[in-house]
Amino acid sequence: MPEIEYALSIKQPWATLLVNGIKTIEIRSWPTRHRGIVYVHAARQPVRSESVWKLVPESLKEQAHHLGGIIGVAELIACRTYETQLDFARDRDHHCCDPSVFRRPLYGFVFANAHPVPFHPCPGWLRFFRIDHKGRRGK
Repeated sequence: MPEIEYALSIKQPWATLLVNGIKTIEIRSWPTRHRGIVYVHAARQPVRSESVWKLVPESLKEQAHHLGGIIGVAELIACRTYETQLDFARDRDHHCCDPSVFRRPLYGFVFANAHPVPFHPCPGWLRFFRIDHKGRRGK
């Protein structure tokens, strides 16, 4: 596997759903050209919506409460643009978001080959951030 240099901070439980393959598209308000292997960082602040937490299987509840650190690795393979609510709704099984949250445009970071790794505390950052081979945020 190539050396991983970047991480993306994602709020829990979305991060856990992604590294376990339940969610394969991460929704953002900005596009990216970045492709390749990235660490998945669980943000310090979780999602507050109870409906999102209901998506977490019982077997993943403990992992979904890890905050402020690396919880997995995934390969970013594409970035989709959602211009309409209908397009957004068609991918619901992949991003797990309610179509009512759609606002134009949204972007879907498509991930593959995701898997969890042992939790490693690490400060996050907005957007992609550099990380060293020991899982520490770079400068």
